[in-house]
Amino acid sequence: MRAAPHQSLHVSFIPSDLDARIVMVAWPPLSAVEFNGIPLGYRVSWAPKANSSGNSSVHTTDTQFNITGLHHSTTYFIQVAAVSSGGIGPAPDNEVVTLQTLPGPMFLEAWKNSTAISLSFRADAPFDISSTCYSVSRLGKNGITENIVVEICTMTTTITATGLEEGTLHTWRVEAVNTRLQSAGPFLYNVTTDPAAPGGSPPNVLAGNITETAVKISWAGLPFWKQNGQLERYVVVIGGVTEVNASSLSVVVNGLRPFRTYNFSVAAVNIPALLGPPSPAQQFTTLPSAPTGVPQNIWVLALDATNVLVSWGQVPAEQRNSAIRAYSVTVPGHSTVTVDGLSVVIANLNVTSRYGVTLAAIGGSGNESGPASQLVSFVTKQTAPTNPPQGVNLTQHNATAINVVWTAPLNASHAGIITHYTVHLVTRFRVDGSQESSVWNVTDGGNSDR
Repeated sequence: MRAAPHQSLHVSFIPSDLDARIVMVAWPPLSAVEFNGIPLGYRVSWAPKANSSGNSSVHTTDTQFNITGLHHSTTYFIQVAAVSSGGIGPAPDNEVVTLQTLPGPMFLEAWKNSTAISLSFRADAPFDISSTCYSVSRLGKNGITENIVVEICTMTTTITATGLEEGTLHTWRVEAVNTRLQSAGPFLYNVTTDPAAPGGSPPNVLAGNITETAVKISWAGLPFWKQNGQLERYVVVIGGVTEVNASSLSVVVNGLRPFRTYNFSVAAVNIPALLGPPSPAQQFTTLPSAPTGVPQNIWVLALDATNVLVSWGQVPAEQRNSAIRAYSVTVPGHSTVTVDGLSVVIANLNVTSRYGVTLAAIGGSGNESGPASQLVSFVTKQTAPTNPPQGVNLTQHNATAINVVWTAPLNASHAGIITHYTVHLVTRFRVDGSQESSVWNVTDGGNSDR
């Protein structure tokens, strides 16, 4: 009966420099005598030291074998035994540690402005921070290495560079290095700093050719060393709201309101559409013009039969367009007066008569009159009739009644509307000479039976 091989193999273990997950196993071949039977080959077995139950094996007739699919930086038990028709030979455990893997950086984000770049990245696979670090360099303008940072040995890191030139491409070069001086990379990441806005405001800003509704704003060009690129346009800001774009060194702004004070400034914009600082704020005031509104809350109070008091409120501020110098008060068919204040007495009106009154504000640079208000109607008061009824005549009607007839007083309309007449009747008795009086109010003018 044949026995299994009795000789153990002298095994060499060579971790791969190209892939930390591979270990090459090699051994010298046994002679036919050493197999103690018909040679069948070799059995290669391996398992993690930390988990021996995870055993794997393979049969081969070669004298070397590449174990793949291992974990980096991990200790394994590896056995190689000869196999013959008599059985499996001895296979002592051999401890083998796989190499470190070299993760490359996985870039997360880049924050930047015109003069600084902050680059954050992390490793794209776990690694032993005690033995793997990153070498970082930055290539700036014209490919010149501007800064080198070494031994960044954390899973996640942030690198910031300041004092950079605006609008410049900067390339980050990152390599992973471990204790065996292996390297992965280099890995490159390009970041361009933001362009800069113009570094100054236009000089010699002036306001001229001012009218009631327009102004011309002019300025001198921004010096080229402050432009930070090619200038695209200028922006004129008026009143903090209105923006006017200009490609030249002046602009006429229309649509303004009369007698208004405006703040204004000018700023330059370069080709990346970045707005520079505004010029110092200045002011101008448009010229006055005639009012476009009317006096408010017109009110008429009858003082007596021939005099009324007219009062009113000011023109709304946004419609004055100037300082209001006076008001024109017109009673059509009677009179027009100019008043400095907000009230006036209109005299010498007819009694119990209907009138109207309109008002207009006077302002502007040449005392122009604004629009007239709507007509406000009023009626003067009445007075007692100044003349008696005319043509009074008494005739006998019958034995107990008389007829009294009359006509309206002279100039009756001057006293207003006659509402009724009062008739007084005095009776004298012939026997004793006594008398009595009777009074009737009669609305039927000119005729009464009593």
